[in-house]
Amino acid sequence: MKTIFLNTYEGTQEKQIRDFLIKENELTDVFCFQEADKKMQGICDEILIDYLKIMKTKLAQKGQVFNNVTYIKNSIEIFESNVILEKNKKTGLGLHTKVKVNDEILNIINCHGIPYPGDKLDTKARIIQSNEILNFAKNIDEPIIIGGDFNLDPTTKSVKLFEENNFLNLIKEFEIKTTRNEVSWVKYPDKQYFADYVFIKKIEVKKFKVPNSDISDHLAMILEI
Repeated sequence: MKTIFLNTYEGTQEKQIRDFLIKENELTDVFCFQEADKKMQGICDEILIDYLKIMKTKLAQKGQVFNNVTYIKNSIEIFESNVILEKNKKTGLGLHTKVKVNDEILNIINCHGIPYPGDKLDTKARIIQSNEILNFAKNIDEPIIIGGDFNLDPTTKSVKLFEENNFLNLIKEFEIKTTRNEVSWVKYPDKQYFADYVFIKKIEVKKFKVPNSDISDHLAMILEI
């Protein structure tokens, strides 16, 4: 099974992301997108015709709008979907989906963390955000994947909380050097190399990679299990 996590930058790099989706359409079982606004969903709906779309929009502080969208191949059975962090306007958004793949139950949480402040260091809201995601996850006994744009530096307590709760941090485990790219660094010359993570529990990884590309101002995280 192949899952891709990507902050889509609202489809700003339209040609590049169209080419990416056309290439990955036949190869990928689940897409977990953040910053997937109406324009980006239109692109996806046009290309990902063999997928079911699950989405949630949240308006948070400072006018921040979170658009999390998960596309799941029609051949995969979906049992339930839940929203995490829906009410707290100081945090981001999580979208949980429980599916059945090859007679196995799998839980996928598509996350987008609050972007303020821009330094991606710990704040009270970010600690709460991680704890609320983990509180939801602790009631899940089956295999679980949590991924997306957390807007966090690797050194933060907000990231380490996942590791302390027995989640494997694939960015750390696979020694990924960056989840950002030149599209981001042109906008923000004070380079930040990380924002995005995939955490897993009770999962055997076949392959994990974060290839360099210009499809967004974030890099796609590609997990095969």
